[in-house]
Amino acid sequence: MTEPGTDSAGQRLYDAATTWSADPACGPGDVIAAACQALVDGADSPTLRELAGASARDSAADIRDLVTQSLDELMIPAVGTLPPDCRVTAGGIANRPGIDTLRLAIAPTGGEAGDGFQVLVYVNGTEITAAGAGLGMDPYDLLIPTNLLIATNAPHTVGIARCECGTYGCGATNVTITRGPGVVHWDWSAEKPMPCGVSFPADLYDAEVARIAADHAWETPARTAGRLILTASTTNG
Repeated sequence: MTEPGTDSAGQRLYDAATTWSADPACGPGDVIAAACQALVDGADSPTLRELAGASARDSAADIRDLVTQSLDELMIPAVGTLPPDCRVTAGGIANRPGIDTLRLAIAPTGGEAGDGFQVLVYVNGTEITAAGAGLGMDPYDLLIPTNLLIATNAPHTVGIARCECGTYGCGATNVTITRGPGVVHWDWSAEKPMPCGVSFPADLYDAEVARIAADHAWETPARTAGRLILTASTTNG
């Protein structure tokens, strides 16, 4: 059975179906595997059994029909319809709890991007900008002069990763930041580093976002001068 605090069988099936829908070239193997695991975890329906017994060599159209019907029989939302900041649970749909962790760091870029800097984002201990577009955003684009990671009362979307060449837009990973009661939700768009959004305890999230904005140990003299100019321009503007 699924352990407390981990994704439910229904959520994993929904995530696999969503990933396949977004990238059909990856094939239905993960969806079939998720259906098998869902049966092991206690979920059951006639079509789910058919899906679990399907082959990745079967007609893609037939497997899509099995996925659609399985989700319907299990009362799981259709692909693309799960509301942001929600997750599939054994009992239906619920708001995502704040069980994920966030750590931020600033490091040199190097490589194709040249002698710049990037904001690295670690979710549950894994650095995710590399799994997304490839390279973290420059601190000037994310933290200076305005800290765009602050979770305000209104949801907003920011770029969290860019192409390894250093250009945002050539490749991009975006995150929509939403504050809820005691929790901050992140939901991915463009080049997603993981199939589902994540949710952090609001107090820990706020503390980490404030910490990284106040940490200037990484700065070169030129970067310190740039920060002071940009900050002064924002204050005076």
